[in-house]
Parts: sequence; structure tokens; C-alpha cells
Amino acid sequence: MALQRYIGFTTILSKRITAHLQDGAICRHYVSEHGILLKRKHMKQNTGIVEKGNDIRRLKITEATLIYLKKPTINIQQQPEVSLPSKRQPLSRGQAAS
Repeated sequence: MALQRYIGFTTILSKRITAHLQDGAICRHYVSEHGILLKRKHMKQNTGIVEKGNDIRRLKITEATLIYLKKPTINIQQQPEVSLPSKRQPLSRGQAAS
């Protein structure tokens, strides 16, 4: 089996790990691919920090760039991410930008 990855931005890693333990693609991946319930120890053992910084905008851009370049399978979005300019729907005539 090929290495499967997830790339995600966070400001507080422990909170992000807790969120992933509740539900989501990583949790579903562990059940479907490994047949086990995801535990905090799995997340800690398999989590690495790729980039650190204080500029939130730069970190989000780095996250989007890495997802685009590496195409990690676990990052498949269930709903479109409209915060990325490339994913926003074009405005129709007469519609004001928010």
C-alpha cells in the first residue's frame, strides 16, 4: 500500500488532533484502510510539521500549494473549499462582492 498523506494548516496542533479524532477523512481512512479506530497515539506517531511561522496568510498559502503539488489522497474535500480564490464561483451580473 502506498503512503497516504494529509496536509493541513493549524495554529494549535493539539486542538487539530482532537478535531481529527472526532470525525473526518483521517478517521475514516484509519477505519477503512487499517481496520482500527483512530487514537491520539496514532496521530502523534504519524504527524510531522512541514512549515512553522507566525504569518497565518503565508501558512494558508503554503498549505494550499502543498496540497496542489502533492495531491494527498486524504485531503479530498467533501464540500468545496470556497476560501480559496480558485474555488470560488464567479459573480453573476449585478451581484455585489461580499
